[in-house]
Amino acid sequence: IAEPISLPGFKPLGLDSAKNKDHLDGLGLTVTSHKFEENPVTKDKNGLVLFVSVTVNNDSKSLVKLSNLQVVSEMNDSYDLFIAAVGKNLPRLGPGKTQSITLPFLVDGKKLKYFLVLRNEPNGKELARTPIN
Repeated sequence: IAEPISLPGFKPLGLDSAKNKDHLDGLGLTVTSHKFEENPVTKDKNGLVLFVSVTVNNDSKSLVKLSNLQVVSEMNDSYDLFIAAVGKNLPRLGPGKTQSITLPFLVDGKKLKYFLVLRNEPNGKELARTPIN
């Protein structure tokens, strides 16, 4: 089992994956809670399902798709929605709207720092980012 190691002077928040990008003005992500659970499909203890409850506040002038939410680790690994959420009809959020939703993501484990990221399209430009844990 791979375990993270501590390096003297290493600051994970200094990585590109932890830095703010050119975000969409007026778009806010607020993580209200999160929890890790065992993967119900594989029962793999190294691959956990991370449930993220988030409030998305769109005070921008753009329409955003909540299906473009991803989790990104401090190691810059990206995690898409878990299979349980793929069948959901996730809303598009128009200007001036707010939506609260809980979504599952399959991640590598509890020991990494994770960020919730909203992109303009899958793997496209980053519109907003907030820490999860």
